[in-house]
Amino acid sequence: MAKDAEHIIVTCRCGQKMKAPAEVKGKTFKCVRCGEAVRVGEAPPAAAPPKKEKDAGDAPPTEPIGQLLIQAGLLTATQLEEALARQRKSGGRTFENLIALGHLTKEALHEFLSRQPGVATIELRRFEIDRKLVEIVPKEIAQENLVLPIDRLGKLLTVAMACPLDRATIEKVEEITGLKVKAVLCRLDDIHAAVKRYYPKSDAIRVQDILDATPAKVVGPKKDWRVALDTLMALPLDSDVVTLIRELALSEEPDLRMLAATAATDTSVAAALLRLANSPIYGLSKTIDSVPMAVAVLGKTGVLSALDGGDNTSLPSVPEIARLRKRACLCAEIAAALAKTSGRVEPGAAYTAGLLLELGSHALAAVAPDEYLRVNPDTGGVARNEAEIEVIGIGHCEAGYIMASRWQFPESLCVAIRRYADIEHAPTDQDLVHVVAIAAFLTSLKATPSPEETAAWRKSMTILALDHAALTRVYKEITGASG
Repeated sequence: MAKDAEHIIVTCRCGQKMKAPAEVKGKTFKCVRCGEAVRVGEAPPAAAPPKKEKDAGDAPPTEPIGQLLIQAGLLTATQLEEALARQRKSGGRTFENLIALGHLTKEALHEFLSRQPGVATIELRRFEIDRKLVEIVPKEIAQENLVLPIDRLGKLLTVAMACPLDRATIEKVEEITGLKVKAVLCRLDDIHAAVKRYYPKSDAIRVQDILDATPAKVVGPKKDWRVALDTLMALPLDSDVVTLIRELALSEEPDLRMLAATAATDTSVAAALLRLANSPIYGLSKTIDSVPMAVAVLGKTGVLSALDGGDNTSLPSVPEIARLRKRACLCAEIAAALAKTSGRVEPGAAYTAGLLLELGSHALAAVAPDEYLRVNPDTGGVARNEAEIEVIGIGHCEAGYIMASRWQFPESLCVAIRRYADIEHAPTDQDLVHVVAIAAFLTSLKATPSPEETAAWRKSMTILALDHAALTRVYKEITGASG
C-alpha cells in the first residue's frame, strides 16, 4: 500500500491496483478485477492461486440480492435496510418486501435477474409440469420459498424461482431432495400462480388431479409398462461411449464437432443430450432437433451434466442392445443421405431422427429386461415394433413417443418416432417422418431394393420428390452394396 497525494493505492491479492480516497481508510472496497473485498489501509494477504477460467455454464452470483441491486443502482442502502427491517418483523423474501414497500417493481426485478450471468429464464405459465415431480418438494417449502420443481434429469433437479440467486432456498431444496438443484428464473406472478395451482388447499382436489393425470391402462392380460416408462427418468448409458465423451469434453480445447460425432453413435447418449438441451434450463423446449445443435447449445459443461444425469451403466441382461445401436447408426446415415437428396429436410435432424427411431426399444429394455430378452434380436423397424407388442404389450414406437414427448423433444421428432412404422397415419405435411420411414425400410433390407419393394413407398417418395433410382443410389452409397 502506498499514498499518492490525496489517494491511497490499494493492491488486491489478485494483483489489481486501485486508488481510494485517503479519508476512507478502514472501509472495504470491491476489487474491479476479481470482485474480492479489499479493506483500505491493510496490506494485501498472500497471493491466492490463480482462479480457474470460468465456463459458459458458471453459476449465478452468490452475493445477496439486496447488495446486487444497490450495485446496479436500482436500490439505496436506506431502502434495503427498510426492507430488511420489514422482513424481520413480518417475514417474506427480501425482494418481496422491497416490492411491497414500493422500492422495486416486479418488472425491474425480473429484468435485472435475467441479465445476471448463469441465469436462464422460462415462461412458467406456458409450462406443463408433471404432478408426480411436484410432490418431491413439500407444499410448505414451495409456498414459503416460492420454489417449484419443473424437471428432473437423473440427480439434477430443475426448479423455477422468482429469484434464482436465493442460495438459502436452493440449499434447502437440495437437503430435502438429496438432488443437485438448478434454478431458473420465472416471473413473480407466474410462480405465485403455479404454486397455487400445483399445491391446492384442498387435498381432495389434488388427489383427483393426480388421478386424472394417470396414464390409461392397457386392456389385456399383459402388465402395463406405460407406468414404468412414465417414471423412467433416464436411459442407461453405454460406459465406453460415456468415457470417450468425458475425455473429449475435459480436454484442454474440446472439439465440439468431435463431441457431437461421438454422441451420435449412441441412441441413449443422443437422447440424454437432446433432453437437457430441450429442458427449461435453456429455455429451448421443443426446439433442438439434432445432436450437433444440442452439443452447440450445451457446450462441454452441459454435455457433462447430461451424462451425469443418466444411468451410467450398460444393459447386461440385454446383449442385443449393441445390435440396436449398430442398426440405429445405419438408419441415421441413410436418413441423412435421403434428406440431402430430397432437399426437404435438414440432414442433421434426419440423422438424429433415424438414430432415435428405436429409442423406445432402449426404454423397454431398461424397464422390462427379462421380458425384452424374448424379443427376436434379428428383427428391426416395423417387425420389431410388432414383436415388442406381442411380447411386452407395447412397441418401441409408442414407448419412444412417451419418452420423447415427456422430455420435450420437438414435435417433428416425436411424430417421426411414433408414426414411422405406421406411415399411412402419418401427417403428410411433416416430411421428416417420411424420410425416416423410408430409411428404416432400407435399413431392414439385405440387398439393393427392387422396384417392386420401393413401390410400396410411393406416397412418401412422392412427398419427398424421390424415385426408385434415388433410393437405390443412397442404399448403395451408405451400405456399400453392389448390383
